[in-house]
Amino acid sequence: MALVDGGAHLEQHAAANPQKLNGRTSIVDLLKLLEIDSSFTARKGAGQGAGLPRVAVGGFGKDEHLTAQA
Repeated sequence: MALVDGGAHLEQHAAANPQKLNGRTSIVDLLKLLEIDSSFTARKGAGQGAGLPRVAVGGFGKDEHLTAQA
């Protein structure tokens, strides 16, 4: 199995995208780059899957935690 540089792959997707997206600092941008639903409902589910408390899910500060988990 070949190794893939995930960071470089995301940067290539970001460069090719007409939107200015930064998947390293924004969970919404990361989800868009991966062509995954970035709606609040989807992010809430990801937060719950990552073990974040229900109250904390959806806040800007928690996006960094979710991005680090990806």
